[in-house]
Amino acid sequence: MGATPLAVCARCSGIYFGLGLGAVLRRPRLSPRALRAWVIVGASLMLLDVALEEQGMHGGWPILRLLTGVLLSYPVGAGLGAWLTRAPSVAHRP
Repeated sequence: MGATPLAVCARCSGIYFGLGLGAVLRRPRLSPRALRAWVIVGASLMLLDVALEEQGMHGGWPILRLLTGVLLSYPVGAGLGAWLTRAPSVAHRP
């Protein structure tokens, strides 16, 4: 009902959106330990969603797929964005 085909699935769209948004906002600035913990929690929630869906406990809810993708990838994007802004530029070397 009202479904529109996408080039990628909702979860992948969430991953791409989360990476991009995190890289642009670069917040919060996380320690490596906090980043690792966030990614582990995000991946665990995503795997739980996949397992529950496979077991027929709930349907394939696009909004939940989108949110688990964002939750997993946003801190990675924030960390990469912060790292890229600190990295020395190689474009202006003589």
